[in-house]
Parts: sequence; C-alpha cells; structure tokens
Amino acid sequence: MFARIGDIEVITPKSIYGTDETIKARCIAAIRHPETIAYTLMVGDTPIAVLGGYFVYPGVWELWALMGELVHNYARDVVKACRALLEAVWAKLDIRRMQAYAPNDSKALKRWFEALGLMPEGRLKNYGSEGQDFILYARAR
Repeated sequence: MFARIGDIEVITPKSIYGTDETIKARCIAAIRHPETIAYTLMVGDTPIAVLGGYFVYPGVWELWALMGELVHNYARDVVKACRALLEAVWAKLDIRRMQAYAPNDSKALKRWFEALGLMPEGRLKNYGSEGQDFILYARAR
C-alpha cells in the first residue's frame, strides 16, 4: 500500500544514520519532499520502521529510512521485508536507478545497503557537515 508523508515536523524514530547531521538533514528533506512514497513496517500494532524514497529526477529514486529501537529485534525479517518491498517498488515504478548515501565509517550502513542489493559506486570526499567522506550506494538497470 502506498502512503504519502506530508509536512512532518517531528521525527520520533531513531535514524539508522545515527547522529550524523548531514544524513539527518537529507532524511528530513526526503520526508518533506512532496513526492515521497513511504512504507511503514509493523509488528502487530507497533511501527518499527518507516522507509521510502522519492524521485530525484525521472528514473532515479533516492532511498531513505528511519528505524525504531525495536528494529534490531527483528533484523532478519526487516531485511527480508525491505528487499521484497524494494523489488516491488522497482517493478511497479519506472525506476532505472536506486541510490543512497552512507558515511564512510559506518560499517552497519554499508552492510545494510549491500543486504538490500545496493553496491558502492564511489566516495564523496568532504561531503558531510563536518567534512567526513561518504559512500554512494546504488543499484542500476
């Protein structure tokens, strides 16, 4: 099911991106983007994650995710659900490329993106708010 996120001002889940200000800013901008398509992962009546993406321009979809504290209790199932969701989105929307960014020193995010089928493409030097390097991950047709 598709859901749209409008003008969200308060983000309560813990970001998978940690405390990095660059990624926080990108994630907030993504959620506020008027074309964002978002999905909520639930365990019973409890939301444990929100993820989605938006078109940077036609055919190029940028991914974002916010993960709650409980997501680690369901890590394997979350990866399976997210992979299935991305496959469905890939098939339904006219996407030729999905992409996301990770701080160079975030091993957890690198594993996460690779588990979702994204591969590292290149280093963005001094990309972060404090001059840290980032890695661009992507999947392209």
